[in-house]
Amino acid sequence: MLLYRIVRFIDAAFPYFMAGLVIFEFCLAFFLMFIFPPGSLGLIFLGLITVALASLGSKLLGSIERGFAAGISYEHPSPHHLEQAQEHPEPELNVFIDDRSGPSRAQS
Repeated sequence: MLLYRIVRFIDAAFPYFMAGLVIFEFCLAFFLMFIFPPGSLGLIFLGLITVALASLGSKLLGSIERGFAAGISYEHPSPHHLEQAQEHPEPELNVFIDDRSGPSRAQS
């Protein structure tokens, strides 16, 4: 379970990390443009490669997370918890539906 939580955290943080990396590469390429122009061009291609690898990495992390999630077994709730749920049901949503006018105003 701990390993699943770690993979889930990495999968959730991965897009933000990769966006930060691409922004850093852009800033570095901008400043390198004035100092060493071929280096700036190289960083632009590195940024494109980073975006492609980020796409593959995201798919890989998602499949690893789904693999771990499939292996997790959930326990059934205890009878005590079932009794509590029956004593305090969740409130139902009352929606006004007027059959004569088609879709109700609440749905539009």
